[in-house]
Amino acid sequence: MASALARYAHAQARVRARLSRLLPRQQLDTLAGHPDESSLRAELISLGFERPSDGVMAAVADLEAMLEGAARDVVRAYRTRFECENLKLLL
Repeated sequence: MASALARYAHAQARVRARLSRLLPRQQLDTLAGHPDESSLRAELISLGFERPSDGVMAAVADLEAMLEGAARDVVRAYRTRFECENLKLLL
């Protein structure tokens, strides 16, 4: 029980650290107001997000590495589901 609690505390601390790097509401509203993809991409690059999807996938990989057993299986299934959805969009 103690090791499960320690893993949870560690995972929660890592997630909270990543939350501090999220964009505030005002910047999200600004990004949503861009008329086309190229201007949006330029704005993201100016904010330090060269490849935004890389950050998301790294966060999921970190979370998956911290977990084990059924919890890891749930995160892996969730990631796989959305990877498949993204591949469908590309095709």
